[in-house]
Amino acid sequence: MFSNSVFLLLVLCSNAISQRVWVRNVPEIAMPSQVDSNSPAFWLNDELHLFNSTGDGPLLTRGSDQFSLATPERSTIARQRPWPAWIEAVWVDEQTGALLAWYHQERENLCGAQRPAQPHIGAAVSYDSGKTFFDQGVVLSSPVAPDCSSKNGYFSGGHGDFSVVLDRDKQYFYSCSETTEAHRRRKAYPSPGWRTTIASTL
Repeated sequence: MFSNSVFLLLVLCSNAISQRVWVRNVPEIAMPSQVDSNSPAFWLNDELHLFNSTGDGPLLTRGSDQFSLATPERSTIARQRPWPAWIEAVWVDEQTGALLAWYHQERENLCGAQRPAQPHIGAAVSYDSGKTFFDQGVVLSSPVAPDCSSKNGYFSGGHGDFSVVLDRDKQYFYSCSETTEAHRRRKAYPSPGWRTTIASTL
């Protein structure tokens, strides 16, 4: 039994050592606009839709594939709150065309006229393939008061910079997000998250 195990181990090691990696030059491919967050994309009617976001708002670019994107267009969110918003995740219902989006938004002026701000996560829905969104409100915010003495320079707490995934049964969306309390205190914290159903989001 022992000799068989040793032989198997040697075979596995031999296969691993025999693997090779090639690095080759390829043409540079750049995003069609500035990037300051996740850049989520979705397919609808055989067309790729890509979002890039900065503090100035999201831009939408469309094309036949990632190598053939047109000129970016402004995507607008009818925001309930006026602060800057970045679209970080999207999901499209291919049957109805309804597009769900989740955004990172930074609440400003909590510590005076300058930063640090406090981010939260909100949801929005679009019925025109992402040209315009209707704000559905905040889905995750921090109950902790802002720490205006934060040395981070950007955030005084809150939640943001996240991803959203639909489960295999298409029943729930799950999110994994960053907690900026970890940045403030330079400590590790479990990532907060949430889940919601498609029906409740639409």
